[in-house]
Amino acid sequence: MNDNDSIIRTEDLVKVYNEGKKNEFTALKNIDMSVTEGGFVSIMGPSGSGKSTLLNLLSCLDTPTSGKVYVEYVDIGILNETQRARLRREKFGFIFQQFNLIQSMTTFENIDLPMRFKGVSKKDRQTRVKELLELVDLQDKGDNRPTELSGGEQQRVAIARALANDPRIILADEPTGNLDTKTGGKVMGLLSNLNRMENKTVIVVTHDQRIADACDRVIQIQDGRII
Repeated sequence: MNDNDSIIRTEDLVKVYNEGKKNEFTALKNIDMSVTEGGFVSIMGPSGSGKSTLLNLLSCLDTPTSGKVYVEYVDIGILNETQRARLRREKFGFIFQQFNLIQSMTTFENIDLPMRFKGVSKKDRQTRVKELLELVDLQDKGDNRPTELSGGEQQRVAIARALANDPRIILADEPTGNLDTKTGGKVMGLLSNLNRMENKTVIVVTHDQRIADACDRVIQIQDGRII
């Protein structure tokens, strides 16, 4: 793989928690990896292996103890917090196991929110939300709140929200962990379609072999190292 083709790349990435204390713990050890644009990649490993820590570093939600993360050739270590926040908002879409929808908001409002933070006009936001509701087949659920939706429907709302600002990279942390097998399969099918039809780069963290099998490439991590 040519590093020039990489949309995300890490160099000798290390993450240590409680550094210098008795309970010091090295979560990631010298991680070198790269993901090409348009890739559909699974980061797979058991609980505690460092998968979510790696995802947090790739997405600028956390900073490494040492090593580098490049997003579109930019070393995110040289960015200040405002610049990292802008990078997260403009380049990444996040999908979580717990859905993380705002319970007091409707489906429409949850999907609309990232665009409001970005400063998109109301008219353009309304058009985009309608497009996304169609994409995830929830056209008739725009006025429903999360408590009125099934788990699969909530995850599809979360996917629509992740796509609101048209990110190039989708990061999904155990996106099917709270879903039954059939519903999880539908969610993975939706992510696969986004990858193939819209050339979204999709990175899925999972401990489930079936989910990993749905991806084009699997990165195995164990005890903080790629194996």
